[in-house]
Amino acid sequence: MAHDFQATDGQSELLSAVGNLDHFFESAVIATEYAGAAIIEVASQHGSQRLVSDTKADGSPVSAADRAAHVELARRLSECSPFPLVSEEEPGGVPDFRTIVNAGRVSGHLNQFFWLADPLDGTRDFLAGETTFAVSLALMRVHASGVEPYFGCIVAPALETTWWGSRE
Repeated sequence: MAHDFQATDGQSELLSAVGNLDHFFESAVIATEYAGAAIIEVASQHGSQRLVSDTKADGSPVSAADRAAHVELARRLSECSPFPLVSEEEPGGVPDFRTIVNAGRVSGHLNQFFWLADPLDGTRDFLAGETTFAVSLALMRVHASGVEPYFGCIVAPALETTWWGSRE
């Protein structure tokens, strides 16, 4: 069902960048679900050997599933969204606040929105064979007084459950 969105603060910039919000949000949810499917694929291929391949600067593990979910999420978001992705799985670890805010700078102009993701939120639980892990994605809005979430999606692939919500 299509909605006739009234432009609100922040939304007018989003509407001008992406067109139909229903399709845009649906595409983001689908991208997040595909990232969750990538995690399940790694789990089914490797069973109890979930392939810890590295550690982050904070000492937390990075698995093959983290990397597969990141690749899938980045690819799918790039197909449906003009906004940059800042991911927990980027080389170098979690970026600092200034890097996040400046993630969308293009030709000296600040992008109003960017994606913030943890492609496998709960890697330790995943590696332990638990079902309490998720793909977490948020569309963040940058404005004069800071950064705030505009839309969010959480997929719990082991539970086959998806949640999402937005300001609207």
